[in-house]
Amino acid sequence: QTLDEVKANLTSIVEQSPSNEKRYILFNSGLHDVDRLCSSEMKSHRELRMNLNEDENDFSCMELYREALTELVEFISTYSAEVRVFRSTTAGWLRYGNYGFAWKPDKKQLVTRSTHAVSHMNEIAFDVIAKSGNNQIQIVDGYWITLPRPDNTEVGTKQSTGKHLVHPGNEVIFAMTRTWYMLLLQHMCPSTINNIPTK
Repeated sequence: QTLDEVKANLTSIVEQSPSNEKRYILFNSGLHDVDRLCSSEMKSHRELRMNLNEDENDFSCMELYREALTELVEFISTYSAEVRVFRSTTAGWLRYGNYGFAWKPDKKQLVTRSTHAVSHMNEIAFDVIAKSGNNQIQIVDGYWITLPRPDNTEVGTKQSTGKHLVHPGNEVIFAMTRTWYMLLLQHMCPSTINNIPTK
């Protein structure tokens, strides 16, 4: 979906739901976005759909990412929700220690498809959220929880290399889900959380 489509869908949810309905937002702008904005395979898409001329000296895909994320954060900041959480981007394109598929020895991996690019994206995202001046958007980790687990990525019948490189496996997903649920519980029923035995 495009950014305009995402905003339109979220607006539609508010318009079509009861006024007293509580909403909780977990959002991310990550691997698919940087791939769309930076990868050489998507250059024709950018030229056709986004009307970009990448031959110009001032082209910067990371600046495009910053601009788009700034617009999204501004929209989320004013959206009717009890909780707004940004999940940092998972450490996709893990190069070493992979399990379940073979990395072809003649296959190159450009910097835009590496964990280093993801780390840079997250730094941009943190900066955008901080500069928004809105302290209502919380951040949960998606990067460091996935970085040490190249052994736990998506498993499919065809063992697709692409899915292994960008989709975490069940163990990692379960850990991230528990983090999200604990955050929800802190907002929905804090007294329950406070009464959980610590020993």
